[in-house]
Amino acid sequence: MNRADDASHTDHEAAGPALVGRAGEVGELLLMLEDARAGRPGVTLVEGAPGTGRTALLERLVRHGRARGMTVLRAQCGAMEQDFTFGLIRQLFSTAAPVDSTGQPPSAKWLFGMFEGLLQQTTRLARQAPVLMVVDDFHHADLQSAQWIDFLARRLNGAPILIVLAADRDVPSAHQELTAELVLSPLCHAIDLGPLPPAAAAELTVTALGPADEDFIQQCLRLSGGNPKLLTLLLREFTRGGIAPLSGELARAAETASRVIAAIVPKWMARYPDDLTVVAGMTALLGDEADIGLLQQLTGLSHRSVSSALILLERIGLLRAGRSRRAIHPVVGAALSSHLSLDERADIQARAAQLLFTQGVPHERVADLILTGKPTNKRWQVGVLRAAATDASARGATDRAITYLRRAAQETPFLPEQASLLVELGSLESRTDVFSAVRHLEEGVQLTADRALRARGVPLLADGLMQCGQARRAVELLDELAAETDPDDAEALRRIRGQRAVVAIAAGVADGPAPATGLPGTQHPAGQPHAVAAGSTPGERALLAAHALHTSLRAGTAAEAVTAAEHALHHFDAEHEPVWCAVVAIESLRHADQLASASRWAETIGAFDLGGQPSAMRAVLRAQESLIRFHRGDLPGALTAGEEALRLLQGPHPYGAFVASAAMLALVESGRPEDARRIAEDPRLRNAPENWLWPHFLSARAQLRAAEGHTHAALHDLEQCGRLVARYAGDNPGRIAWRSQAAQLHRQQQRPQEAQRLSDEELVLARRWGAPITLAKSLRAAALADARSDALDLLEESVLLLEAADCRLELVRSLTAQGTALHAAGQTEAARATLRRALGLAQAGSAQRAAQEAYQRLLATGARPRRYSQVGPRALTAGQRRVVELAVQGLSNEDIAGRLYVTQRTVEFHLTNAYRKLGISGRTDLARTLQGAVAA
Repeated sequence: MNRADDASHTDHEAAGPALVGRAGEVGELLLMLEDARAGRPGVTLVEGAPGTGRTALLERLVRHGRARGMTVLRAQCGAMEQDFTFGLIRQLFSTAAPVDSTGQPPSAKWLFGMFEGLLQQTTRLARQAPVLMVVDDFHHADLQSAQWIDFLARRLNGAPILIVLAADRDVPSAHQELTAELVLSPLCHAIDLGPLPPAAAAELTVTALGPADEDFIQQCLRLSGGNPKLLTLLLREFTRGGIAPLSGELARAAETASRVIAAIVPKWMARYPDDLTVVAGMTALLGDEADIGLLQQLTGLSHRSVSSALILLERIGLLRAGRSRRAIHPVVGAALSSHLSLDERADIQARAAQLLFTQGVPHERVADLILTGKPTNKRWQVGVLRAAATDASARGATDRAITYLRRAAQETPFLPEQASLLVELGSLESRTDVFSAVRHLEEGVQLTADRALRARGVPLLADGLMQCGQARRAVELLDELAAETDPDDAEALRRIRGQRAVVAIAAGVADGPAPATGLPGTQHPAGQPHAVAAGSTPGERALLAAHALHTSLRAGTAAEAVTAAEHALHHFDAEHEPVWCAVVAIESLRHADQLASASRWAETIGAFDLGGQPSAMRAVLRAQESLIRFHRGDLPGALTAGEEALRLLQGPHPYGAFVASAAMLALVESGRPEDARRIAEDPRLRNAPENWLWPHFLSARAQLRAAEGHTHAALHDLEQCGRLVARYAGDNPGRIAWRSQAAQLHRQQQRPQEAQRLSDEELVLARRWGAPITLAKSLRAAALADARSDALDLLEESVLLLEAADCRLELVRSLTAQGTALHAAGQTEAARATLRRALGLAQAGSAQRAAQEAYQRLLATGARPRRYSQVGPRALTAGQRRVVELAVQGLSNEDIAGRLYVTQRTVEFHLTNAYRKLGISGRTDLARTLQGAVAA
């Protein structure tokens, strides 16, 4: 039987579930196997994603090799084994590989000796019988074994050996460059197991392509350039990739053609004059910048020679036609420049960058070229990179600007310029990577004695240090900066004092008076009246924001904190001032229960382009919005804002405690404790060090644990919360009402005295603070702590305060408590009316936990309310939900009717009922309201 007959016969044998449509690949492998048996060795790389039949293909080849009397050496690599030195070799030879007796990393000389020994062992085996070496999942091979495979492949020298490697090229490996070089070897043949079309999944077409559209045929001719061999290769690849010869497949055909061309580029380039190779290599390196004039200067060739070379490269399909000089595929580009050494590439790129710079092209274009080369310590490159960073930052490309500045910092040996660069770099990094920002800012500040540069860098560094949990160090730096600042520069000192006051709170060292003494009735630390701070300058606004936070955390009044916060926010410029100033002012308004004002300012600040602000502060701003919506009874809106805040805060961060607390509270109240638990158990939070925001997380986790019935664990969290609140930021229930939370749990544990003690303490603090929602919660806790004769009066006062404050969630809780108390007092009808109102408000806002409690209390009165889910997102019927989900996607009533095969009147009927159950008036609020229900 000759080779052709043999391949035909085995093609039929190869058919099977995992090899349908792979007859061509099986045939190629079997022909190469016969070549190896005849003394024509080779290497085959079989590439394909999981599920494309790599392993099945190897199984078929192994069976055939054994049937043909070959010695089969086989190995299966795995992700867990790629760090095991010589792991692949041990599998191939079923024995322990030699080790270096010194215990040190193998030297090049030792490795060469070992590789030679294995080569001789393999050659001896091949003298006895042809050898088939098969390695599956080669991308997981250890580096040393991969080096040996490369060593062996280059020394086959007519031995009857076939090496077959199967890999997934999309999986990163430690030997990617080695594999890429191996593919370019003359002995190596690549088989790409690409995706197959549905038609080929059942059976492959017996003919190459079959009837084809005219424009498809024309494209094949253009791609092949009329070359019969290339055309044959293209047609074979189209068959392999399942590309039908239709007009709609032109794009896929072109893409597949590029891969074929890339595989044969080294052989083709050898046929042409050296000028073509030179131009092709430089064009591949320079991409769009490779115009004829630049290439002429770099190569020294004539205009005609360069132009002719470019035309030829375009004609044979290696370069894109038109103004762009990019290779048609990255693989093509790599092949075109493969003959250049690293030093040669760096020299070409550096020369091209300087020529473009002298021609006055945009900075970013020159900078992109500089990035491709090695650092050269040239001043002009530093200037270009800094200018490019400025341009990139202005268009919002922060990551690109950071890349330019990092390279610029490597380019300059001049310390003054390096200090300035590091501060500039740290300023940009503070938006995306606070830890890198701190490292570069600290280095920059230490390198310079320039007051102006330090005045810019130290506040940025202090902010970063606070975010990294090093607030005490930040306080020290700000004190140093204040000491070296001109005493007559009042504005600079205000900014420093304002920031220091906030950082001192985070550090737990804020024991002095409130930082701003310019408000009516406040006093200067020295005891002298001070001029009114109107908030007209950034320094005044920083001081007022810090004053508001300090007042809300330390023994002030809600009215004073609100006045300072409103002044700080009134003229705030979100695009040019640090966003922490707005964040602390809004937080002070939230502590003072000014939810409407806090919401308005949060939306106002959030409407600005905050891309230039640190992502952590943007996350905190969204978390504040989530908490505001939560207390106002907008659970879907709270969930949306909380989830966005978590997305903004990627990776571990000290602010994560606050951001997580907002999302957890909304999830628990929405009846999704399992999702809240996933956040609470996130290792990034569990392993984070304590900081001034940690009490927020402890309070939220206590809510979660209480909802799950873990009362003792919840009380432990609240006790720790109370200790941290006192240590870091005073003890204001307007910030965290941990006492009323704990009082409720103590009451459940039959400890009325402890419950009463905690609720009485909180009520005193709440009355002193003077914020309505805080006071209302404290009144409710006091009324429920023990049997009190004035319990109904306290609950009535709580309800009235909450109604005026527009705090629907707390209103539901107070109404539920009031209804329960009325029932206990024998006022059944009044109790039922109150509890029905609580249930309706809770369900309208998707507050499932509060609604469930109100429902159970209503049942306890003997009432027979409607089915529990008659109101709220969960009340939607299947038909209503289908209509609502399509409406959220933006479909009109007519489109929805067509999609669901119903009448428009039916769609309108479902929407009207859905609006009633959701408590909304139309489509405007539909998406936000439904989101919580869909997630649940």
